[in-house]
Amino acid sequence: MALRLVDIYHPDTDDALEVPDDTYDVLGHWTYAIDEEQRVDRVLLGVEETESFLDWV
Repeated sequence: MALRLVDIYHPDTDDALEVPDDTYDVLGHWTYAIDEEQRVDRVLLGVEETESFLDWV
């Protein structure tokens, strides 16, 4: 199975990125603070899920 790791950089707020697991076959989801003002969410998906996931983002 071919995989893709998608990095989503965004302002750090109290609201976490909620990936709809029932819509996308998410194999992994991690959140890291970059600094006090921004963070990155890393989402691991199968290649076939990537295009529709990026449309959602």
